[in-house]
Amino acid sequence: MSASIESTRRAAAATRRLIETLVNTAADDHELRSVAGEIDDIVDRIAKGARRSRYEGTDGLSPGGEGNAAVMESHTVVGPSNPIAPFMIIDGGGDRVVATVTYGHQYEGPPGCVHGGMLAAAFDLVLALGAAKCGRMLVTGTLSVRYRRPTPLGIELRFDGGLDGIDGRKVRSSATVSGPDGEITAEAEGIFVVVDDDRYRPGATPRS
Repeated sequence: MSASIESTRRAAAATRRLIETLVNTAADDHELRSVAGEIDDIVDRIAKGARRSRYEGTDGLSPGGEGNAAVMESHTVVGPSNPIAPFMIIDGGGDRVVATVTYGHQYEGPPGCVHGGMLAAAFDLVLALGAAKCGRMLVTGTLSVRYRRPTPLGIELRFDGGLDGIDGRKVRSSATVSGPDGEITAEAEGIFVVVDDDRYRPGATPRS
């Protein structure tokens, strides 16, 4: 890991803690105004030269591409250098895609439970990685989530997904999420559409 990435991850982790704390802070108005000023100063210090896209300065994504990690580093759901992303660890080396994550209070929906939209976002990624086992570049066509029961905050969750089938340009995958006891709290299915290999290159024009 380069020193630059290590520093970015440390800053993202600290910011992630800040976000979780701010969500339920009991600090008084004076303290929060002071903190807001300090945060503004920090942003001004690091804003110069900031990228406008996580693809900028990279070769983009490609099937098995060596530069994929550079793009995924700041991914919305899994990127360790993205402070709004939960700290999710992905293992997609085998036939299945397994991801583990513990959601903090900034992701709370019902009391003590993960917001369903956060689970849907995680499923979208896990399903996409499962479908990508076909070796092609894809975009999400449909995503269907069934919430069986509330998914608790503060415990390690396990997403498990994989490729189900290929029908022309349509690729199907499915996944589940469960807690430490193995009980499934939600399950999802997705249909992904094969696109040109340059779809995820920097500056690519959105198209089917």
